[in-house]
Amino acid sequence: MATDYRAPEDCACGHDEHQHESSMPDLSRTLRMMAQLTSAQQTLLRRIASHAEPVTVTQLANESRLHPNSVRETLDALVHLGLVTCEQMPIKGRGRPALGYQSYTPADPAFPARMLAQVSHSMFTWLTDHVDDPRQAAHEMGRYWADDALAMMHVPDHSRMRPPKDFTLSGHLNKMRLFLTSLGFAAQPHPRIDTGLVLLGCPFGCTDESCPDSLALEMRTGMVERIIERTAGAMADAQIMVDVNHPLRCEIIFTVKGELARNEQQATDDAKDAKEPSTRAEAS
Repeated sequence: MATDYRAPEDCACGHDEHQHESSMPDLSRTLRMMAQLTSAQQTLLRRIASHAEPVTVTQLANESRLHPNSVRETLDALVHLGLVTCEQMPIKGRGRPALGYQSYTPADPAFPARMLAQVSHSMFTWLTDHVDDPRQAAHEMGRYWADDALAMMHVPDHSRMRPPKDFTLSGHLNKMRLFLTSLGFAAQPHPRIDTGLVLLGCPFGCTDESCPDSLALEMRTGMVERIIERTAGAMADAQIMVDVNHPLRCEIIFTVKGELARNEQQATDDAKDAKEPSTRAEAS
């Protein structure tokens, strides 16, 4: 196990003196910036990250078969974004010392998905080996994860909110679908039921679609249950059904209840009343 220690005041962390109050790298910010890079910037970042030592413009130009000025322009953008650092290389011979470029951030755009799959697989293996009821544990962990996801995305708690007169469950489901999709569940409208959703994805290490991890699916169910409780629990009951032939496919069927049911029934009655006068007029 790691041991604790206190860095000395003169600790060197590069070409500058150790900074005790330097800001820690923000991985989420880094990944957001990487998603906005041009293809040329992404390619150069991956090339820099493949080097264990700082690499010069000349080296990068030779490897890329590009003019040094083109490489330098792309490098300047990466340095400005904070994805690449620049430092002076040791002096060799005459002339100005060259600048070396290095990256300390994940350069693969697939890093988040790969890391989530690795963490999930390790977690499910540990649950299987050390917990009496790993399925229940995965289910509860999914519920806790849902609370964190809802809080981080500032989704309001609807569990005690009274729906307004013009509220419709079908419209609310569109917002839920977007949120579930943002979690990697590939949520789609139900093909036959207006108050239904279909989930086609599970990002927790389900690399084999024909045989996804049962604990991953249980965690997804726990997350979905909690999300429904928090975002629609006061307005509708929900039935969650996993397709036994295609386990990644999950249907969620909602049934309105309470005040929302009365509102929707009133809206239906009002629509019928509005049609009746015109029907009688046509008959006369």
